[in-house]
Amino acid sequence: MLCSNRRPVPGRHKTSWLTLRYPIFRITGNVTHQVNNCDGNHYFSLQALPLLQLRGKNIELFNAWIGTVLSCTLFFRLMFGISWVILLTSPVSAQTEGSLKLGIFPYVNPAQLVKFHGDFRALLEETLNHKVVMVTAPSFKDFIKRTRDNEYDYIMTAPHLGRLAEVRDGYVPIVHTMHKVQGVYLVRKDSDIKELEDLKGKVLTMVGPRAIITQMAQKQLRALGLQDGVNITFRYTKTHNNAMYAPLRGESDASFTGVLLWQKIGQKNLDEVRVIGKTPETIGFQVMAASRVAEADRLKVQKALLECHRTKAGKNYLNKTGFRSFDIVDEQEKQHLDQYIQIFLRE
Repeated sequence: MLCSNRRPVPGRHKTSWLTLRYPIFRITGNVTHQVNNCDGNHYFSLQALPLLQLRGKNIELFNAWIGTVLSCTLFFRLMFGISWVILLTSPVSAQTEGSLKLGIFPYVNPAQLVKFHGDFRALLEETLNHKVVMVTAPSFKDFIKRTRDNEYDYIMTAPHLGRLAEVRDGYVPIVHTMHKVQGVYLVRKDSDIKELEDLKGKVLTMVGPRAIITQMAQKQLRALGLQDGVNITFRYTKTHNNAMYAPLRGESDASFTGVLLWQKIGQKNLDEVRVIGKTPETIGFQVMAASRVAEADRLKVQKALLECHRTKAGKNYLNKTGFRSFDIVDEQEKQHLDQYIQIFLRE
């Protein structure tokens, strides 16, 4: 059946939970959205708007949502504008009680976290037969602090942050994703920058040095004689997707982001962007449990994740995220990550 130009009837229904701890706004209930069968757009139910709550003084994370809003329908943009007023005037709701907290590190904005990992939350909930809420933080720094404070029962995090959580915070590894974490350097297609050595005297946008791929890039560029503040300028941003589009926005000569993110959401700009280099690879994201989680529950989750590629829902999730599958982290991989956690142990 062909799709007309009229507003299509929404198709697949999906519900996700996202809770954003203070000092940022949080969604305290179900956010139901419909994925249109014709154009694939996400239509969010108005019933979700009263569930949005703003905590305290900081509202900067709302701005991170604006990029997502701009890509949605005019109707959605209008409703989000209305929700902004609701966010500012709504009273603070009580923290959800009795739920397990799944912390996802903020490598993309909150809307994208829901899109990518709502199915993962649902899998945990089904496996453990217990309500699970997805939570995040406004920055890597805040996520690391909240992990240290053991706010999360389970986490999905960057490989080196998983190692840090194990060594410093007592979290127990469950599995890691089988995709490889790797950084990619991007420039505008009409740029005169052809290879990494051409970045001399240029501005390069990337996530801050707490990110493992940023540390990998700094090491790689130092080996080429390029040092921040000497003959290249690093411009830091909060998320990898913000960094990715910096050259297209005219904010820098080049950008640096994760290969996985580039493959999943960046290649729609292939006509405008060109790859000039990549970093070495390391292991994928780690899934971990707080020390308070019972061993029996950890083993249930591990079994479910190791076998999820055999189910239709699991295959869809792995394809959507690019994770391929899950595997157990071995000691050699852990030791390789030790070089990337020193920045945190010195703090």
